[in-house]
Amino acid sequence: MLTAGQAISQTPAPATNVPFVLPLADGSTAQARLLPTRDGEAWLVYATSSGKLGIFYLSPTKPDPGPNPPPPPPPPPPPVPTKLLIAIVEDPAKTTQEQRQVLADPAWRQAAAGKHTQLGIIPNDVIDKSTGQPPARLVPFLDRAKLHNLPWIMFADQAGTIMWEGPVPTSTVELINLIKRHGG
Repeated sequence: MLTAGQAISQTPAPATNVPFVLPLADGSTAQARLLPTRDGEAWLVYATSSGKLGIFYLSPTKPDPGPNPPPPPPPPPPPVPTKLLIAIVEDPAKTTQEQRQVLADPAWRQAAAGKHTQLGIIPNDVIDKSTGQPPARLVPFLDRAKLHNLPWIMFADQAGTIMWEGPVPTSTVELINLIKRHGG
């Protein structure tokens, strides 16, 4: 018998396959047996004196694990880089007049210059005269842009990781908004 403040470390298991008298809700009694199944579960099978059968499925209670811990906080947003490279690769022979006007507009350059240390419009066929090859630092941008319709704009962090890329917008306002959204 337990006293106040006493706890059981393990729930006692009931005896199985032993007949006992089960009181019923209508005031009558029935002969019953507890039949084991698996994993500590059991069937409570009983029969009344008039021959009616009843079955209950019983499962042991599991200890309460306590309240669910709160979900972890969401990860912080990625930091906005302090230095951003804006690289635009274009094919000068195929760039439309509308695209040229956007790229030549000083308004987007001023929006970028306040925070960003490098920006450049790179011809897709640029060659370093000393090596006869494209400049090594531009090759990753040139290679990425080859997969898309030019002009293609890329935002990269200090390590050169591309943070965003896409087609050059068709208006200066769109380009300034793009710089603010992806570059701070």
